[in-house]
Amino acid sequence: MTKKVFSATLVMALAMPLLLAAGCAAGPSDVTVRIAEAQAKALETSVEISGVLAPVESVNISSKISGKASSADFEVGETVEKGQLLVQLDMAELNAQLASAQAAYNIALDQANQAKIPLDSAAADLARTQALFDEGAVSRQALDQSQDSYNSAKAKYDAAGSSSLAQAKAAVDAVAAQMANARITSPTGGVVVTKNIHAGEMVSPGATLVSVADISSLVLKGTVSQELFPFLQKGQKVELELDAFQGVAYEGEISLLGPVSVGTGSYFPIELTIGNTGEITAGLSAHSIIQVKGKQGVAAPAAAVSKDGAETFVFVVEGGAVNKRVVSTGLGNSEEIVITEGLAAGETVAVTNVNVLSDGMAVKIVD
Repeated sequence: MTKKVFSATLVMALAMPLLLAAGCAAGPSDVTVRIAEAQAKALETSVEISGVLAPVESVNISSKISGKASSADFEVGETVEKGQLLVQLDMAELNAQLASAQAAYNIALDQANQAKIPLDSAAADLARTQALFDEGAVSRQALDQSQDSYNSAKAKYDAAGSSSLAQAKAAVDAVAAQMANARITSPTGGVVVTKNIHAGEMVSPGATLVSVADISSLVLKGTVSQELFPFLQKGQKVELELDAFQGVAYEGEISLLGPVSVGTGSYFPIELTIGNTGEITAGLSAHSIIQVKGKQGVAAPAAAVSKDGAETFVFVVEGGAVNKRVVSTGLGNSEEIVITEGLAAGETVAVTNVNVLSDGMAVKIVD
């Protein structure tokens, strides 16, 4: 290598770091960002629950036994009371069964009464013999004979009397239960929604005969996120609007906050209950916007928060560069979000061009 070539190479090697430094300091390659300061405050947001109003209770009524309906005196849309008779099954066969069971019971009762006569006599004799034995007036053999006589009478009574009587009584009770099941009543007050039975038709156990809905109150069901869940309370008053009655607000309350999440665990069931004033009914679409106010925390602009998979982060601006900071978030709205971990009030974060920033990158702050 000649001296000229060597000298030129050395000059270029020494100059390169200076050129690179000059290029970095030039500024045109810096990313511009707007910034905002994290503030200590309590955020407010809202959650909307929408859907269709459902009855507070709805039951499908079926028969426990088979038979033929002798009456079904009700119609769809009719209001029924709790315990009201809806369907009566034919009782002719059951009445015959009850008469037969009752006759058998009477025979067993008579037999039991007859068997009890010698038992009562043996019991009285045993008591007298025991008293005489205690006084030394009769022998042990006499007492044992009296005891044997009582035991024999008791065994005959149990076999021919009480055992048969208990079986006969059970048969009567079984028929009586069937007769009670032949009366199909409404377990709740409400409105008849469906009717699948008429007089003269056969009834099968388990088949739905009637559906009754209690619409004295109506329920709007939905879900809330786990971030909002801690700030809602059962019994909290809310307002509902019905699409059929726009501009009218109906007062309701949170009647259920499910203790177990649905799906992946990020959402919890919620139910809003509204009293029925008479003009509304199940099936109407409705919605409710519930205002939520969180606790005091560190709030940052929502635009400053980014997510990459399971990681949530912000870029803190310090000394003309940004530092990536992993954070945990809480309650938020369209403008701000609470940072529960990773950021302090007063720190400055980038709110624009966050999608192109990286840890340690130099930035230029603009208004």
